Amino acid sequence: MGRVEEAISSYERAVECDPNNFEAWDNRGYALIKLGRLTEALASIEQSLQVNPKHANGIYNRGYCYALMGHTREAIDCSDRLYC
Repeated sequence: MGRVEEAISSYERAVECDPNNFEAWDNRGYALIKLGRLTEALASIEQSLQVNPKHANGIYNRGYCYALMGHTREAIDCSDRLYC
């Protein structure tokens, strides 16, 4: 898990330099998912989608996070958003 934590630190530095770096926000969120820190992950992914609401990977990761949290309806809504 040390490499995942290292990645999170790198993504945090990236968004400090450029708060509009939606990919760094999204990647940070995915790394947090891998650590099971789902609430933090969702917040990071949501930040990504505030910057770029049409970012498909962010939408997918939000749905994935919701699914892991047991929020089935929200996960399905994200899936629908990807394929409609």
